[in-house]
Amino acid sequence: MTDVDMKDASAAATAAGEKGEVAAVPKSIKVEDIVRNAELIVKGVQGDTARLTTRAISRNTPIRRRVQADVLCEALAKLLPDDCPDKAELTRLLAKLPSEAVAEPETPTTEAMEVDSEAAKKEAAAAATAEAVAAKKAEEALASVVAAKLPEVEVYLSTLVLTTLLRHKANARPRLLGLHRTCCLRHDEIGQATTLNLLLRNLLSQNLLDQAYKLASKTNFPESCSNNQFCRYLYYMGRIHALQLDYTDAYTKLMQSSRKVSQNTAMGFQRAAQKLVIIVQLLLGEVPERSVFNQKGFVVSLKPYLALTQAVRQGDLVEFNRIVGEHESTFRADKTYTLIQRLAHNVIKTGLRKINSSYSRVSLQDLCEKVKLETVQSAEFVCSKAIRDGVIDAVIDHKNGWIQSRDVVDVYATDEPQQAFHKRITFCLDVHNEAVRAMRYPPNAYKQELAKSRPGMEDEKTDEELAKEIEDEMNEEDGGL
Repeated sequence: MTDVDMKDASAAATAAGEKGEVAAVPKSIKVEDIVRNAELIVKGVQGDTARLTTRAISRNTPIRRRVQADVLCEALAKLLPDDCPDKAELTRLLAKLPSEAVAEPETPTTEAMEVDSEAAKKEAAAAATAEAVAAKKAEEALASVVAAKLPEVEVYLSTLVLTTLLRHKANARPRLLGLHRTCCLRHDEIGQATTLNLLLRNLLSQNLLDQAYKLASKTNFPESCSNNQFCRYLYYMGRIHALQLDYTDAYTKLMQSSRKVSQNTAMGFQRAAQKLVIIVQLLLGEVPERSVFNQKGFVVSLKPYLALTQAVRQGDLVEFNRIVGEHESTFRADKTYTLIQRLAHNVIKTGLRKINSSYSRVSLQDLCEKVKLETVQSAEFVCSKAIRDGVIDAVIDHKNGWIQSRDVVDVYATDEPQQAFHKRITFCLDVHNEAVRAMRYPPNAYKQELAKSRPGMEDEKTDEELAKEIEDEMNEEDGGL
């Protein structure tokens, strides 16, 4: 998304900040770490234990964020057999990456070296013993993984290679396009969904908005795919629609994405989606509820957006600019800075709406000072656009240099309640249609349930079948006559 914005690093830092903890600097990744993780995957697959697979996924976060290309090449050489068709290609891709600097261990000071020789010997012996035990366990784990020859290990290592390439900003778009075409030809719906999301993520990360929109419009997202992939697709489409000024569709897709995702996991994804939902809702002229910012696990990450919402609601352009400048680095990291810049016009419109409801007539000079605009001409242009868009109901008197407000019309005499009601009905119908499409049953499932409910009577024919047989017999008799 631009990155799907599901940053595990920021999520971990936010969680640590909310608990008041200081995150420790992770150590460098070694081949043994990858081997131990692969061993957990092998044990989880062979024993059909989801707990071990979940542990491997949780331990994989620091590995995929910090593993170096040479370490990963060594892991490929040890874990994958020589007859693996993708081994040479994965190694070739890693060989193109630049070498990374490795932090050297700190040299101990003289004071640290002046210790009791007895304690030093004991510590050295204990360290040697622990190192020997760890080396033995690593050899056993390596032997078990190599002997298993599971495709899950190959998929795991391929994923590490892919995340390493993405971390170095390598261009993987041609390969992804080829894989997506292959998946379409083979009717591989899982592969289609995964590669389409990866392509959208790659295009948005390079700000290729038009290409991403064309790709999404020319392809069909498969319906029978995992819920996680569908949530990612909705998030990407919501971001695309938001950048293309289609805020209504963007808000609908982002809300569906945030509601469909699992509420107990993927906190980084939930935060990223919620931030974008808040910005799109503000661009629509609506103010998010306070309970949105008080959700558990969202208080710290949504604090800048709460201040931004308060500035938009008050219509204070000076406060809005101050908050944007203060949290600019955060907004840029969240990939929402471009959309936030569009909110300046909404802030001005909110201020105009308040002034229009408070004063029956106000001069353009006073209006310029209240809304914090630079010149009277700017205030006149802004008021003209607000009147044309229906934000305020007023008339500009150019001769006298003031703006005259009209009488306030009862909102129930307009079509606004109908539009709001229509919007809610459309959303409920979409939810209903998706629920109906999700209710899929295998063919002849009712017959199996009927057989289970009446054991020993599987051969009993239904009324429809008996009626059809009688009709066929009558037709045969008539033909014989």
